[in-house]
Amino acid sequence: MEQDNLKKLEDDLQNLTQSQPAEVELAAIPTPVVPEIPEPPKSSFLTKLAKFLLLISFLAIAAYFAGTYVLNKKSAVTPTPAVTSSSAPTTDPTANWKTYPPSTTIGLPYTFRYPATSEMVEAQDLVYFKSGNGTIYHRYLGKQTDLGNAMNNFKPWGTNEQVVFSKDKKQVNYGLLSGYKLTSNDGNNTFLFLESTKLNGILVFHYPTVETLSEQLLDQILSTFKFLGGTFSTGTVSGKLCYPSEGIPSGKIVAKNITSGQEFNKNYAGTAAGVGVAYIFNLDPGTYHLKFEAAPTNIGYYTECARNSTASVCDLDVNHKNINVLVVESQETKNVDLCDFYATPDQSADIEATF
Repeated sequence: MEQDNLKKLEDDLQNLTQSQPAEVELAAIPTPVVPEIPEPPKSSFLTKLAKFLLLISFLAIAAYFAGTYVLNKKSAVTPTPAVTSSSAPTTDPTANWKTYPPSTTIGLPYTFRYPATSEMVEAQDLVYFKSGNGTIYHRYLGKQTDLGNAMNNFKPWGTNEQVVFSKDKKQVNYGLLSGYKLTSNDGNNTFLFLESTKLNGILVFHYPTVETLSEQLLDQILSTFKFLGGTFSTGTVSGKLCYPSEGIPSGKIVAKNITSGQEFNKNYAGTAAGVGVAYIFNLDPGTYHLKFEAAPTNIGYYTECARNSTASVCDLDVNHKNINVLVVESQETKNVDLCDFYATPDQSADIEATF
């Protein structure tokens, strides 16, 4: 039995090896189908234009913010350097100077400034400024025929001697003022004669020639010169001062316009300061009363008694009355002597009440 099974197994194996293998047919693998993607439609002209404008706008905005950022960064990081000057700041050396004429003095048609440390002295129609830098003298001559006539007939204050000038004269100009610079024939003094179309009068300045600092100071003074407006032409009152004692003390001359009631003052330094007894007062045209105040209660008036100081005249009350003084444009009213110190207390009270 066992042998039969073995024989059968061998037969089966032989048949298996002799048989041809059956051809196996493989099923075909299908090729995947890729769907066709349609081509996008072509853009129209308006679409392209819109895209182009959008791009330009974007670039402009980007450039703006980029520029702003750079500028802000620069200003924050790099401060603007301060501008420095190698020279000291310039200041006006005349800023703290005093003004002439002072408000208490008769108003001239002009003003100028002078050093606050200078001594200013008024002596009739002369004023001088004295300081460590020298001395400068000034006079306002009022109306003259012309500049040449003023130079040819000039007499210094306090003397009747005419100044002789050297032939050389230099033309000068100080803004609205113009004229000539001359030296006295002896070479001791230098003079400036100046005039202006805004002023119906002539101004004179002079100083000792050797004082070079005075010349520099005068240049500074004239740089501050100002006209007060309009064209001015004054008249002049002149006369002498008196006092019932030896010598005349310092005081002030007072002129009152009897129409407007306005008073003008002119300081007097006194004979002890080397000032003479004569005075000259430039005033606007009008009618005035004048007096010389040596002290509040010691006053010399212009009356008939002042004109004729005899006992027969001064004993009468009627001769202790203010005399009207008429000031005329471009003319001089002379012999207005302020010499009536002889009124009684009652007469003085009456004169003062009607001054």
